[in-house]
Amino acid sequence: MKKFIVSLILFSGLDSTAIAQTGWFWQNPLPQGNQLQSVDFSNSEAGWAVGQYGTILRTINGGTNWTQTVVRNKSISAFRRSSEQRHSLDSRR
Repeated sequence: MKKFIVSLILFSGLDSTAIAQTGWFWQNPLPQGNQLQSVDFSNSEAGWAVGQYGTILRTINGGTNWTQTVVRNKSISAFRRSSEQRHSLDSRR
């Protein structure tokens, strides 16, 4: 009986690793789920959002769709637009 229980425990552990899934991807909320710190729109269509873990999002259709860029190893706390061509980020590590 003791051998049976030990075998059952071993096979249970092996089974859980055998069914582990790879290839996970983010589904909801799209396009990401990091905390956002700052959002700024230059007009009713074009805007930027920045936040946790270097997240930078850009929209050109009023927020219907967002394009994501990531700055590795940084959390961005603020986004400022000085003109249509110049933007600045404040990041904290």
